[in-house]
Amino acid sequence: MGSQKKIAAFFGGGPHAVVGASQDRDKYGNKVLRCYMQHQRRFFPVNPHAAQIEGLTANAALDVLPEPVYGLSVITP
Repeated sequence: MGSQKKIAAFFGGGPHAVVGASQDRDKYGNKVLRCYMQHQRRFFPVNPHAAQIEGLTANAALDVLPEPVYGLSVITP
């Protein structure tokens, strides 16, 4: 399978989790989250230090997500 098909398959599944989601719009954790939002993908923000990010409930950890996820975007400093 070509790389474009692999990428499409990854984003075609769902939902995803954005681990390291940030409230700071200058950080990649927020940019990735907003990209999911702009492309109308189902995802869960994960950040143990935030209650909400971009108006969405932030989850403290993967094990408290309301349902299993298909993929992860892990954003680190």
